[in-house]
Amino acid sequence: MMSCNSFPCLPNNTSNNSLIDLMLLLVLLVSSSVNESSSFGFLASNTFQQHRHHYGVSSKPQQRRAFMTMLKEPCGRDGLVELTSSSNQGLAKTVIRKTPTKLRQIVGGLSVPAAAVAGFLVTPSRRILAHGVGAAISGIVGGIGKSRLDAETLLAVKPALAQLLLDHYSSEKQNVADVADLVKQLQQDYHVEDDEFMDICTDVYKAYLVAMVKQPYTKTADISDLAALKKVLGLDNIAVGEAHAQAAQQVYRETMTFTPEEELEDLEHPDRMSMDKLLFLSERAFRSSSDSVSLEDGAFVFEFSRVSKAFHLLPHVAILRVQNVAQPFYERALTSTRAKLETGAVSSDMLARARVTMGISDEIAADMHLTAFSDEVKSLLQGTTSAAVAAFEEEDFTSEESTSNIQFPPGTLERLEKLRKVLEISEKDAQYEISVEACPLFQATVNGILKQLLSYEGDDVSFFKTSWQKIAARQKELCVNDENMIPILDSIVTQALGKPLEEASAFASVNNEAAVYNKLLEALLIKAKISSLLEQSKGVCSAQKFFDMDSIGACFQFLPTEMRKKLYSLFLSRVTRDASEDGDANLAQIKEMLGIDEETTVDVSAIVCGPVCEKALKETADEVTAGDDVSSEIIENLKKSNSELIARMKVPSDLILKYKCEIYKNYLRFVNQNSPSGIPSSMFAERLATLQQLFDLDSTETIPMHVATFGPAYKKSVLEAMGITGVINPEYREPLNQLRDRLGVGSEEANKLFLSAISDKIVPMFQRIESELERQFLTKEQLARKRGKDIGEDMFKGGSRGDLGIATIGNVMSDIMNLVEFYTENDVPVKTNAVAIEGAAASEATSETEESLGVTYPVTAIGLKAVEPEMAEAMYHQFLVGGFTAQQGGQVARYEAAAPVFGGILGLTKERMEAVGGNVGASVYENFISNAMQTKTSLDQQDMMFLAQIQSKLKMSPEKAEEMLIDAEKKVLKERSQKLFDSATILPCDIQGLRERCNGMGMDLQGDLGISKERVAALFVMEISDGIERGSITTESGNHLTEIQESLGLSPEDCEKAIEGLVQQRVAEYLERIDKELLRGREDQCIDPIKKLIRFASFVGGDVDVEVRKDRAYKIVSLFEAADFSDEKAEVLEAQKQTLKTTLGLPN
Repeated sequence: MMSCNSFPCLPNNTSNNSLIDLMLLLVLLVSSSVNESSSFGFLASNTFQQHRHHYGVSSKPQQRRAFMTMLKEPCGRDGLVELTSSSNQGLAKTVIRKTPTKLRQIVGGLSVPAAAVAGFLVTPSRRILAHGVGAAISGIVGGIGKSRLDAETLLAVKPALAQLLLDHYSSEKQNVADVADLVKQLQQDYHVEDDEFMDICTDVYKAYLVAMVKQPYTKTADISDLAALKKVLGLDNIAVGEAHAQAAQQVYRETMTFTPEEELEDLEHPDRMSMDKLLFLSERAFRSSSDSVSLEDGAFVFEFSRVSKAFHLLPHVAILRVQNVAQPFYERALTSTRAKLETGAVSSDMLARARVTMGISDEIAADMHLTAFSDEVKSLLQGTTSAAVAAFEEEDFTSEESTSNIQFPPGTLERLEKLRKVLEISEKDAQYEISVEACPLFQATVNGILKQLLSYEGDDVSFFKTSWQKIAARQKELCVNDENMIPILDSIVTQALGKPLEEASAFASVNNEAAVYNKLLEALLIKAKISSLLEQSKGVCSAQKFFDMDSIGACFQFLPTEMRKKLYSLFLSRVTRDASEDGDANLAQIKEMLGIDEETTVDVSAIVCGPVCEKALKETADEVTAGDDVSSEIIENLKKSNSELIARMKVPSDLILKYKCEIYKNYLRFVNQNSPSGIPSSMFAERLATLQQLFDLDSTETIPMHVATFGPAYKKSVLEAMGITGVINPEYREPLNQLRDRLGVGSEEANKLFLSAISDKIVPMFQRIESELERQFLTKEQLARKRGKDIGEDMFKGGSRGDLGIATIGNVMSDIMNLVEFYTENDVPVKTNAVAIEGAAASEATSETEESLGVTYPVTAIGLKAVEPEMAEAMYHQFLVGGFTAQQGGQVARYEAAAPVFGGILGLTKERMEAVGGNVGASVYENFISNAMQTKTSLDQQDMMFLAQIQSKLKMSPEKAEEMLIDAEKKVLKERSQKLFDSATILPCDIQGLRERCNGMGMDLQGDLGISKERVAALFVMEISDGIERGSITTESGNHLTEIQESLGLSPEDCEKAIEGLVQQRVAEYLERIDKELLRGREDQCIDPIKKLIRFASFVGGDVDVEVRKDRAYKIVSLFEAADFSDEKAEVLEAQKQTLKTTLGLPN
């Protein structure tokens, strides 16, 4: 309401009540003037009534709704009926978003001024002020009337739209496009904006949806009904989402709020069903509007979450409820598919379209397809008797009699194959569903047949053949393929075979041998019958796999290994005592049935039968060793008796041999104990031979036992035969061989005992030699640390005091020669045909080391670990040095012959001996060549002959000697060159001497001595510099320079470069000296450096890079011209003058 202040033309003292009364009066006047109102574009009330009748809106909507409710159950049209009564509701009950059209904006803008003009005219007064007040009040009233009439217009659209749908739209009619045109015409008639009309249509859709879900039972027609309504109303996806969200809120607010939680949890409660129905319809509406079928589609997730949130549900819970609503529809579709399968009216494509319509996921559909297929299998699998039907309904398949008549009718597989293709089920899954239903029936049949088989006591093949034919026929009746049949058969057979084994294991736990024996025989009988049955399968199923140790389906796999071993042991024990042929045959079968491997068989036989055989062998051994009356006939009879017993006991031959060897070894101990000297008498020797014959023992089995028993006696005899000298005399060798045969140690083992005795002898010899070398070469302190005790003064060690030093060497050489003679005279070295046996390392800890020269040394110092490899090489080195320095001719020859033998005894290979000899030879060569080079530049023939003698003494090959000679020469020349470079002053004669020695020995300074090119070039410069300065080397000395260049191994270019550098240096030095002399006024002292300058500059034709002042240059030339050169030729002096001018830069 406006105050008086809004009208400044009115007096301030005008009361508000009078003004209000005036305004109400004007409103009544304006409202009553129909013609005037119509002229401003408003509709009268009777016009609204005309439009209501035109679009079918009843004047009594409450009576109409009550009448329709009595005729049918709730549906979506009830919401439309409800909307037709909206004209009786107040304006405040409906909130409509409105944006005026252009026409309405124009009319609205003109309404207030027009009303103001009317107010001015209809307000009689003589005062202009009164006319103004009337015009203002009339304008206000005109605006209020315009807004109210505009709202009334919009309010009338929704009932009119609802009535239009009631009259023209029906889900059964296919007139969606026609009704959509009528809806658009309605919008145009009412002049409603698109956005406003979309909101009105959304409310209509929502009302229709809310009324639809009041009927809790969901129908597939509801989905298409809502989709058609959406098209009729022209709703977009956003409007549909808004409608469903508001509908969910309204349903929850009006219905679910007052329903207890426990009732909403009841799936069959109407309110719960209504809620789930709305969720289902919303999901279908959103999914049909979305381009994606994924649950992660953004638009779908947003819209559906709004609906689920309105019901206070999580989205995934709401999806589960949607699936629960959709699945019954699809189940009915699958049931219809099964019913119409033979008509060809169903296909997988039809089911796919149904799934899309109902929103069934592929995963859920796959499970439902399997369930439908399983139901079809169950419906086809029926019995022909009341007992069979009852057993099938109760799923009691244990009795073969009650289930034998249950089978598939003819054509089952073809029908199931059709259904499988329609349902798109894999062959594997289809076969599994068939087997789930059919396999228990097949198993009951096989159990019944197997029960009859085990009770059968005959061996008629036809019985087993008939039994298998029954199994095969039953398999065909139940449509069970081999892939499913074989596991069932395997399980039944395994249980049948395993039952007696299980019972036998219970008896074995208490060591009931008789019961175990009987149960295992029962198991063998079952095995025989089952094998006969399976033979009739023609390879479909083999009995062998039930006894295969590598098969997990073997009948014995449930028994632990130790229990199976115990069962076999008890059965074997019983068979051994009975000693029957059947028992031996049964034993082999029991071994197979229990999965006993060969190793276990040996162990069990050793435990059960071994003691019996061992006792019999001992008795026969006592028979032949107790008395003298032992003939060959007795031995043969005893051998036969033992063989028969062993064959019957099935004891492995290895175990029998073990028993024989143990008995023989015990008798050997008895003989040894009764032989005081350790050597058996002839009587004991004969009895041992008889025992060997009885047990069929060969030498490979008896010799190790004889060596262990009589080996010490034989070794003792060998040591005694060596005597004080340590060498076995020839007359003792044959008795030792006879003793070897009597003791039965064998030639090979006897030789090992002989070598063992040799080892006992030579170890102290090596220790003595090592001690002597340590005493010679170690200081007293070093020797004390090594031996761990204080060492006193050694009177034989010191400087060169007469013969004492020689005597010390002589002691070592004597000890070594004694060792060599002991080794060789006892024939320890073994001659072989091979020149060398490679691969034996000097440090290898064996008693046999291979040597060269066709001889091997079976006992060596390194092999015995008597000395370390380094000490062995030191011993050999010292022996070579001693042999080389020996003075007497005969002694030298002995040492030279003994050297390779001593090296072999030490355990050194040929390569190591040559290396040690090379070290000695290198020292000798080096010293000799160094002394020879003091007086000569090369070795002469006499020197080479001496070196050849050294080579012969040291047993070096020619190649090794030549290599050592070259190395010695290189070493001597390197030392001379290094000494030359280290000296403070290098004279040209020293350089010439080194060069000539290198040339005489064929050595190259760079390649052989390793002197760098720069140093060689420096030697060249130093050698020629003095000659040029003295005048002995001039430009005419080309041959001499070439000789120096070639002997130094330099190229001509290197020499030219060296000479140019030398000239440049010397010319600059002489000019500096001349300059200093002139500064001091000593012109006479300038002549000699001028001459030398000319000598050096002449090698480059005066082309020297120096700078000299012109006055100084002329002064030097004038001094040269004034000097006395009477002994020189004129042309020579002229050439020298020209060279000097060129050098000084003066014109010629």
